[in-house]
Amino acid sequence: MKINNTMPNKLNWQILGNNNISFDFGDVDSDGKFNENNANLAQDKDVETLDSIYKECLKDEAVNKIVLVGVSRGASTIINYASRHPEKLAAVVLESPFDSIEKIIEYQLNRKYVGWIPGIKHLFHKIIERKYPNYDKNGIRPIDIVKSLPKNLPILFVHSKKDRLIPIKSSIRLYKQLKSTGHNNVYLLKLNDGEHASYQWGTDANNYQTVVHAFYKKHDIEHIEELAQLGERLLEASK
Repeated sequence: MKINNTMPNKLNWQILGNNNISFDFGDVDSDGKFNENNANLAQDKDVETLDSIYKECLKDEAVNKIVLVGVSRGASTIINYASRHPEKLAAVVLESPFDSIEKIIEYQLNRKYVGWIPGIKHLFHKIIERKYPNYDKNGIRPIDIVKSLPKNLPILFVHSKKDRLIPIKSSIRLYKQLKSTGHNNVYLLKLNDGEHASYQWGTDANNYQTVVHAFYKKHDIEHIEELAQLGERLLEASK
């Protein structure tokens, strides 16, 4: 069973498979936009939402493996949640996670060539805190918690070099943190193309799909054999 905890309409069956549960956080509308006043940005409230869905899945006695698939905020929530070592978690697929809100701010300011201005980072932190009142600057961050993920958990990061919201360096930092702490079943697929939350429609969509299924196959998870065979070489290059 695969649980996709964000962007349910943007991850098609070729990534999720047929046996899946898709949901969004309660503050997200049908267009994928969220209410800033309620958004938790992958912290405790989001983690608890995912936990409630996860525990419902565990009530099904037929479920013996669960894969978590998430995009952006959802991917970061998965990292924070998986650090609890939930029962029957077989693997995670993380598309464009952020390692911390601070790094997103830094990236956006540098993109606009204003990161050098004294005090501007502090100002933007204040803006974020005001815009997202449920966000805690001292709260849980993926970059701090990622090393607590189960050592044998298969983890696949997918990130586009052209993502203009969350930089690929975010996934690189998370990947390196895992590798440095003895996590060996970790992969990072770097896509050359793809807008944030829309990698499935970029020119690298086929590579994304085949590598995910090669990842599933390698770790004994339901997969499409034809896609898995096509992605095996690229998966190994992503180690």
